[in-house]
Amino acid sequence: MALVTEGEISIGGNATSGGRNRSINIELGRAAGATSNLNETALRTLAGVSSGAISLANFYNKSNITFSLSSVTDLDGMVFPPGTAYAEFRFQANGTITYGNNSTFDASMGNWASPTTTGIGSSYWIRFTQTASSGTTTETGATRGVWLSLSSGRTYGLERTENGQGYRQYTIEISSDSGGSTIVASKTGVYIFVEVIV
Repeated sequence: MALVTEGEISIGGNATSGGRNRSINIELGRAAGATSNLNETALRTLAGVSSGAISLANFYNKSNITFSLSSVTDLDGMVFPPGTAYAEFRFQANGTITYGNNSTFDASMGNWASPTTTGIGSSYWIRFTQTASSGTTTETGATRGVWLSLSSGRTYGLERTENGQGYRQYTIEISSDSGGSTIVASKTGVYIFVEVIV
């Protein structure tokens, strides 16, 4: 969560809910009472001030969290008949991404928010929007095309039971508000392929 945009801010602060986004130490993943100073590299990096004068005002609205969907790759699920081919993405509330398919249950696919932070999803929303499709497939998991809170994990999957292949293509977006006004990460052209091998 980003630091406040105005008002009181400090290096230490406190760990209570009202003070978390006013503490530079907590934003950096440190204990509120940890020994820190404005000239440290970590603090200067967070403030965006590499050298020269620095003040607490430089930390307004700064976040130690980075957002990216660059680790997201196309997924495929394959099975020999009779069976159901499936593949799915899982976006977790702590900022991680995992996936599963017919050969892998819960493999890592990086992070949508780094570093991994317990509960970070409570301040962010995700939208999966279909942009293309081919073949008969069934979507599983979360609703597509709408903004959903990441306060709990969201799964987006595809299944196929007929012989042959099907796919759907998606645009994935993550926003810091429920209406999608502030997109913090997005990726287009992500495919989920499912195939019952003939």
